[in-house]
Amino acid sequence: MRRPPGKMKKEYRHFEGFIIDIEGVLIKGQSVIEPAPAVIRTLNELNKKIVYLSNISDLTRAEVSEKLNKLGLDIHQDQILTSAYATLLFLKEEWPGKKNVLLIGTDSFREELTDGGINVVESSNDADTVVVGLDPELNYNKIGEAVKAIKNGSLFVASNLAKIKLTGDGYITGPGFVVKGLEYVTGKEAVLVGKPDKFMFTLALNKLGLIPHKILTIGDKLEQDIYGGNMVGTRTCLVLSGASTESDVSQQPEDRKPDYIMEDISGLFPQLFF
Repeated sequence: MRRPPGKMKKEYRHFEGFIIDIEGVLIKGQSVIEPAPAVIRTLNELNKKIVYLSNISDLTRAEVSEKLNKLGLDIHQDQILTSAYATLLFLKEEWPGKKNVLLIGTDSFREELTDGGINVVESSNDADTVVVGLDPELNYNKIGEAVKAIKNGSLFVASNLAKIKLTGDGYITGPGFVVKGLEYVTGKEAVLVGKPDKFMFTLALNKLGLIPHKILTIGDKLEQDIYGGNMVGTRTCLVLSGASTESDVSQQPEDRKPDYIMEDISGLFPQLFF
C-alpha cells in the first residue's frame, strides 16, 4: 500500500505555490538530481501549485516536459515557462507590431515562435526584430545578418544571458556570450526577457494566481533565481545542488540573498529521505 504524502518541513508549510528552477535543482545536464522525483511527486499529491521557470531556450516546452518525464519527474508542459516561450509572450504582449524575427537559436526555438504566430526570417532585410537564444550551430553568417538588422533599427531581444549550458560531458557557451558580442559590435543594448528579468517572473506569478508571499521561489543561482524571486516579492530558497555555494551568499547584496538555504530540494520533505 502506498504511503500518504509526506509532511512538509514546518517553515515551508504555509506556501501554496512554488516557482522552481529546473537546471541545478531538478536535473544536471542529462541526469536527474535524485531527491527531485520524490519531492515533485509529493508536492503534486499535496495539490501545491507549481511553475517551473527556466532559462532554457533550445527546447520547446513539450520537449522539456518529455525530457523531465523520462527522468522520473511528473511535469506537464503547461507548468513550464522557458525563456523561449517567454520571448514569444513578450513579443506578443509588449511588441505586437513586431512579427518578423531574425533568430539566433535552434529549430525548437523557431517552432515555439512560429506556433505562436511569429514569422521567423533569414535575412536582415526582412527583419524587424533580432532574438538571441542558444544556438549550437551559430556561424558568422548568422552573426553578420543579426548585426545588420540591429544596426538598421530592429528590436534586439535576449532570451537570456546565461554564460554556459551544462551538457552530459561538460558545458557549452550560452546565449550571453553572443548577446554581449552583438552589443559590443552594434553599440545597442539587448532587451532581456529571461531570468532574472521581472517580465518572466511576473508571468510565473500570474500563472500561479497567488499573492507573492504565499509563493516560494527555489533555485540554484543567486543572480537569477534569488534576485528575481526577491524582486517580485516571493520568498526565496537557494539550493546548493547547482551553481551557487553557501559561501557565495555572504558576498551578495541584500537583494540577492535568499530567505532559506537547502543542500538540495529534499529539504522541503526531509523525513522522506532520512
